[in-house]
Amino acid sequence: MNRPATMRQLHAALAHRGLMDDKKAIIAQFTNDRTESASELTDRELTELVHQMNATPTIICTTKKKPTHEDRQRERMIRSLYGHARQLGWFAPDSKGGVKVDAVRLNSWCEKHTPAHLPFKKMNVEELAAAVTCIKNYVKTDTNRLAR
Repeated sequence: MNRPATMRQLHAALAHRGLMDDKKAIIAQFTNDRTESASELTDRELTELVHQMNATPTIICTTKKKPTHEDRQRERMIRSLYGHARQLGWFAPDSKGGVKVDAVRLNSWCEKHTPAHLPFKKMNVEELAAAVTCIKNYVKTDTNRLAR
């Protein structure tokens, strides 16, 4: 094995995929946290990593992006939408024979009754906040209708 040439192949494969910033994390994952340095890879590890990088058209690993405050807000609001859909009884069968929230019905409702007129997965945080307010009001009116 020509180690310098194989090292260049590794760097070229990482650069081609835009993963140079993640190089340490990729090497650490590949070596089970033994090392983060390409120079500390054994010849066998280096050859195998280059082979995997070249054989795999997709990314073999990336560092997990820490969720931002906006990501957490968005997830919380989507969970709220699902919770209100459960209150309304919007269920559909799942593949395991059980039931789950009917996301198609929830999307359809969001497209018709929210200011954004978008499926909830395509809404930004502000639009989701408005959608949560709309569905809360809808649950209230639906509950009042059932109480009469």
